[in-house]
Amino acid sequence: MSHAARFYAKTTPEPNTGCLLWTGATDACGYGRFSLNGRNGSAHRIAYELSVGEIPNDLHVLHHCDIPSCVNSEHLFLGTHHDNMGDAAVKGRVRSKLSVPQVRQIKRLLRKGATDAGLGRLFGVTTNAIRLIRIGKNWRHVR
Repeated sequence: MSHAARFYAKTTPEPNTGCLLWTGATDACGYGRFSLNGRNGSAHRIAYELSVGEIPNDLHVLHHCDIPSCVNSEHLFLGTHHDNMGDAAVKGRVRSKLSVPQVRQIKRLLRKGATDAGLGRLFGVTTNAIRLIRIGKNWRHVR
């Protein structure tokens, strides 16, 4: 059996949306998982590779339909991490635990020497969330 045949044997069409739903193994977020050539990967990425072609290393495969288990290549498109986060925000899937005033306060406290771990505990977020604010990767638009 070919890789494509083995892959598509684990799908079922959804007649109302046009989605091609993955019926095989999934991760905790509902994204399909599939092993191809000894490499375990996301089913929607493999669907894109099988139907469209290679995915450049710096790009993500996003869903127009916003259904994690969909592997219909017509519902998939390439984008950067920034595109993926923007798409999620536009579709209302991103909820921040922090408000703009809280981020301003975190930035003030960081300038005064507060630690990432201490601020994480204080604001109920991970140390990494504070680190990303500190290095300007997240919330850079807040002064």
